[in-house]
Amino acid sequence: MIMKGFNIFFGAFVLLTTSLNGQSPLQNYIDEWAGHPDLSSSNVSVSVFDINDVKLVAGHRSNNTAIPASSLKVITSLIALEQLGENYKYNTYLAHDGSMDDDGTLKGNLYIIGSGDPSLGSGRFENYPDMNALLVRMVDGVKAYGITCIDGDIIVDESIFSSFPIAPTWQWNDLGNYYAGGAWGFNINENEYAIYYNTKGQVGSWAKFVYTDPKIQGLELQHEVKIDSAGTGDNSYIFGGPYVYTKRVVGKLGASDQLFKIKGSMPDPPAFAAGALQNALYNQEILSSGSKVIHQKAGEKRVYFDSISSPPLLQMSEETNHKSLNLYCEAFLKTLGLTQRGIGSSEEGIVYVEDYLLAHGFDLKGFNMKDGSGLSARTYVTSALMAGFIADYAKRNSVAIIMQQLPQAGKEGTVKGVLSGNKIGDNFWMKSGTMDRVVSFTGICKNKNGEWKSFSIIVNNYEIPYRFMRGRIEKLFDAIYNYS
Repeated sequence: MIMKGFNIFFGAFVLLTTSLNGQSPLQNYIDEWAGHPDLSSSNVSVSVFDINDVKLVAGHRSNNTAIPASSLKVITSLIALEQLGENYKYNTYLAHDGSMDDDGTLKGNLYIIGSGDPSLGSGRFENYPDMNALLVRMVDGVKAYGITCIDGDIIVDESIFSSFPIAPTWQWNDLGNYYAGGAWGFNINENEYAIYYNTKGQVGSWAKFVYTDPKIQGLELQHEVKIDSAGTGDNSYIFGGPYVYTKRVVGKLGASDQLFKIKGSMPDPPAFAAGALQNALYNQEILSSGSKVIHQKAGEKRVYFDSISSPPLLQMSEETNHKSLNLYCEAFLKTLGLTQRGIGSSEEGIVYVEDYLLAHGFDLKGFNMKDGSGLSARTYVTSALMAGFIADYAKRNSVAIIMQQLPQAGKEGTVKGVLSGNKIGDNFWMKSGTMDRVVSFTGICKNKNGEWKSFSIIVNNYEIPYRFMRGRIEKLFDAIYNYS
């Protein structure tokens, strides 16, 4: 059976190459650009599509596989947005499994039932609570229901997602850092905590640990952090993955007169939340037996009495792409697995994404998805798939939704510094991706003739400094604007 995607990618590419005896100016430029000596040892994949007819108009090794890094987020987030709906919300519930005495004593357990909401307690969205306000909100919900004492445990139920929060292929030196916290069935404060250091002192001396916020019961930090020159920033890593309470902090922090903050990933966000709520209730003289977490739904009947909703998915997805939030894309992926295939796991989410792409005519040769955010260096795509996906999505939905979901070059989010000061940046909306010797950009542009094009540029194993690599890519953007 010949897939429609074969016609989109390979068929269009054949048409393109057979017409290149008199190549387009854009194709000539891309050939020259990709052949530069600075890229001689790099894996380069470039694709430019016309959105009107979803056809490849120029490219270089369009069907070569490469690591996209965070550009992958456009696939996860846009599929979730389309399939779950712009108004989809996560709902976290308060419930119990017992009975109430006349004096307000709950004979049973108090439950906080997670929905996988990545925004819960983040404070990132206006009119939605941060972590401290969330705990107050939960306490108020318990009090409003009339509970004055809990003859049982406070239980966080995170069973909506699989109990393995991270992708198995994430690198171990990432796992203790805030961006690799993973997606749990119950998330709080974006699963982050902050570590504060005093970096006043001589270069080469030890930075002094001050405190963590929030304080995590049982967390033990081992510090191997030295002071570097002022302005050098954060060059530290936190080692230690999920469920590991002993973390090692290694590296250098720039000298500063202010406390230097770095961010780590919580060892067990649901367990932290259970203990934090128990303490918050205790401070209001509502006592309980203990706190714990469950990973599999219990059989007992529960009485639901309060709920907390997330922002709509449209808003969360936009923030995810503008700020490149790994947690949110991992949660979206698991939510796709749950809603479309009945199991809230990354594996089922990936199967659904693959099914979706096949159903929309895309050839998956070279597509190897290992997570939802692109943090995995084992995730591979082709630029043809990335640019073709954007073109097809914009054609079926609208260019406007892509413009809203992706940051505008030179002005917003992670691409604020791209094409900065160059007027053509007003015509580009894109998602960036970076990791060690990997850079990518995927998005749309309105060329000088007013025509809409999608593009994906992926470069792996480049050897020049990033600022020079980005400068070279900006010249390619200029060619796409003027010649496509």
